[in-house]
Amino acid sequence: MFFDLFKKKPNVLKQSEDIIKVEHDRLSKTTANIGKLHQHGAMIRRAQDNFDDRVEQFKCQVDEIENYLDANPNMRFDSQVGSDMEDTINALEGMLERRKSKELGQGESKYDAIYRQKRKEYQDQYIDVDILATDGSFESLHQSAVQYSEKYQVNLNENIANLLSPQEKRALHDLIEKDFRIKRPQLDGSDYVLAATCGLIAGIVDVLFVGAPGEGVLTKKVDDMVDKAVEGFARLHGWPNGKNIDDIANPTASAIGFLERTYKVNYDQSISTQVDRAFNLSPSNHHLKNLAHSPDLIGLFFSIVDQFNSTSHFASNGQIFVIDTQEMELRGTTLIGKILCGIANWFGHLMSDVAGSSGAQNRGSGIPIPFFNLTQLFGGFGAFGQHRQDFATICSKVFEQGYDLRHGIALAIPVAIAEGLVRLVRAIKLFYIEKQPFDLSLLSDNNAETRRMLLVAQGSLLAVDFTDALIRSKGSIVNLLLRTNIIALYRFSFLAFQEARNYLLKGGIDEDKVDEYLDKEYRKLLKDLRAYGT
Repeated sequence: MFFDLFKKKPNVLKQSEDIIKVEHDRLSKTTANIGKLHQHGAMIRRAQDNFDDRVEQFKCQVDEIENYLDANPNMRFDSQVGSDMEDTINALEGMLERRKSKELGQGESKYDAIYRQKRKEYQDQYIDVDILATDGSFESLHQSAVQYSEKYQVNLNENIANLLSPQEKRALHDLIEKDFRIKRPQLDGSDYVLAATCGLIAGIVDVLFVGAPGEGVLTKKVDDMVDKAVEGFARLHGWPNGKNIDDIANPTASAIGFLERTYKVNYDQSISTQVDRAFNLSPSNHHLKNLAHSPDLIGLFFSIVDQFNSTSHFASNGQIFVIDTQEMELRGTTLIGKILCGIANWFGHLMSDVAGSSGAQNRGSGIPIPFFNLTQLFGGFGAFGQHRQDFATICSKVFEQGYDLRHGIALAIPVAIAEGLVRLVRAIKLFYIEKQPFDLSLLSDNNAETRRMLLVAQGSLLAVDFTDALIRSKGSIVNLLLRTNIIALYRFSFLAFQEARNYLLKGGIDEDKVDEYLDKEYRKLLKDLRAYGT
């Protein structure tokens, strides 16, 4: 966030330095004045305490004299001496009483008045806070800082590093080296073994309980969960059969049919004749080839475009086809209202398709895994299998055999298991074996050691998964892809990209960590300001 701001507006860094220099000057002067005030306060309190001590000492001496005189009644003093002694005692007792009862009409002692006067003198030397009053914008804050620098002669061209003391410079250097510098992960052999074992366990779960679409226990469980979710979504929208679900032979198909009627769209063409035979289209692959059916930002974008323009966008054979459709009238009286209605219509239609169509047999064809529809842009790439088909055609066949979002959710379970196990074993080793202070940041992706262990675990998972897929595919590229965990491939690719980037930038500054640190400090500052009612 901060680095992006500086990249877009290079002068922001200089302006930020100006503000920091002004704030440093204000803080220095305020701290110095407060120190002087405390020093004077301490001196006044010492004087006050000394006076009280002297009065108490004299009072004790007077008491001793009176006790002595009472014990020796035959002793006699000259009348003038006795009168002077009595006057002195009365005068000192009066001073003591006035000290205790505060000075008349002031509500404060003589020493309190002196302290108040000194406090006012130093307050007059405090920083003019009104000059820094802004409307909350960065530009206004910088303008106020410039005005302050002109009034109090603050040199804005001074190197900002000169504001730091040697101790502060050392602390900043240690912070950068420890927390922000990109460095190689510090792992030992046991860490790699643990990470690989976590991936191996997740890979076994993938092989035994996921497998190909519709085969594994987890895939079937996810299919049932999606069916129940579709039925619940339809029930929320007034599905008339939702209350008598036990009397319906196929409640999921009934719910899908209700949602299809409720959330109609203009881009739901499913056969080649509806697209002027521009490309091969069938009920089993139209969710893959139609870009608006993708449950990601790509799908949302093309859904809004198609609903506004009464068009339909398809990806097939490495090309994007635009088909004119019947008129689509979105609800809403304003542009924002129509867009929101379009988003709701897109999501509702996806819910009607996620479990297959109402007329599908068995499992049916759902919606694609996010970004899987981009495979249709690779028409003409490669020549696979006995019939030498390109990559786009192969992926279309894989989707037609059930490699959809429901199967993708099942594929994500072993990936999540690998992630969870890595963080668990790392937490046990760090906090219980090595006795390090508990810090959740050590288990995040931003931590170099954790990220390397996650990469090893996902690589181990992929190795087990691909070996099983290769053996069971029996030479068929379609069967190979059907048993390949694309979610693990996504995650491994992302982690590998981060590792490669950090390897190339080793020794540089990790901007993400700096942003995270600054955001954390900013939130802490806001919390403190609210606590003080600022």
